[in-house]
Amino acid sequence: MKTGIDLTSMVDSIIENGKIIQRKRQIRELKQRIHNIGNKCGSCEKWMIKDYCKRESFKRVNCNELICDDFQIDSISLDLIQKLTTECEELESDD
Repeated sequence: MKTGIDLTSMVDSIIENGKIIQRKRQIRELKQRIHNIGNKCGSCEKWMIKDYCKRESFKRVNCNELICDDFQIDSISLDLIQKLTTECEELESDD
C-alpha cells in the first residue's frame, strides 16, 4: 500500500535538519566562549597579581568581571581563542 509519503526521505530530512541545528548551536556556543575569554579579568596577564593589577590593589577581583582599560590577554587565553576560532571556522565551512 502506497500512501504518497516517502517516510524514508522524511526521516532523512529530519535527521539532516537536526544536524544543521546542532552545528549552529555549537557555532553559537563557540563564539560565546571566544567572546567570554577575551572579555573577562581571568584572561588577563595581570589578574590576581596585586603589584600589576590596578583593580587587585583596591579589592579582590573575580575572574568573571569585565575587563578594564589595563587588560592584557595572557598567552594561554590567546591559544585557546585561536583553537576555538579554528573549530568554529571548520563548523561554519560545513554549512
